[in-house]
Amino acid sequence: MKDLGGGGLSTALSEVASAGDRVEVELDQVRRREADMPPAEIMVSESQERMLLMLAPTSSEPIIEILRKYEVPYSVIGRVTNDGNLTIRWNVRSWRSSRPSSW
Repeated sequence: MKDLGGGGLSTALSEVASAGDRVEVELDQVRRREADMPPAEIMVSESQERMLLMLAPTSSEPIIEILRKYEVPYSVIGRVTNDGNLTIRWNVRSWRSSRPSSW
């Protein structure tokens, strides 16, 4: 679990990737305060009340049930991969950045 307060997704995802997890994220799935936010702003947007949770697919349903029960907004924005990259996509056809997680 990572707080998205200091540096937003850019910091949280970089920390996760540098710890050895490879991550693939779809920015289109990220909840945002304004519909027309550009990808860079989505990545660095700091929101103290938002958290990044990384859950194993086999254990995510009980957590999702709790979020739904208490009407906590959430989005599934990505997955852990084994390709060695931190991959960030925005409107898959038009923007994609992929860097080695050691970068």
